[in-house]
Amino acid sequence: MFGRKKVQLALRFANDPRPSHSGPDGRSNQGADAAIAALSEAVGLDLDFGTAYIFAPSHWRIPEVGDMLRTAGIEPNMKGNTLQLLKSPASVVKLKAMPEDHPLRAALVEVGFGIALYDPDAENGYSDGLVTMQAKTLKDFASKYDDPKARRYAVYDFHSWSGDVMKGKVVIQG
Repeated sequence: MFGRKKVQLALRFANDPRPSHSGPDGRSNQGADAAIAALSEAVGLDLDFGTAYIFAPSHWRIPEVGDMLRTAGIEPNMKGNTLQLLKSPASVVKLKAMPEDHPLRAALVEVGFGIALYDPDAENGYSDGLVTMQAKTLKDFASKYDDPKARRYAVYDFHSWSGDVMKGKVVIQG
């Protein structure tokens, strides 16, 4: 229509297919898959993604840490505790090579994407040792800070820092 070319789109770009429960009825959401495929083709990156946690759900099972996180108003599945991470290693490498102010990279971070590779086998969706370090640090906060307000601010700051790690703004030297 109106001189536009029809483009055939492949529905899958990543090695891992989107989970079968991605649709509201428990089946694959083909509309979402088609939109991701079209957007991926338009920007030249595979934008298929998985949801990762800034603070892994296991932190809430540590009694003193779970209580502290709940008191601070942070829950495992809340929007502010999740980031979308790309499944394609090549796409992550391309994004990391872009300057932070590149329009595509900045737009992805703005809408809640991290600039790290999604790892479906990692507890938090991001395999880098962050979960172990977080558990230790959060236990330290629970025992170190007597003042609830100081503890809450420490948790918020650490949550923000952890999110910045997953957004590629902070690199952990190991």
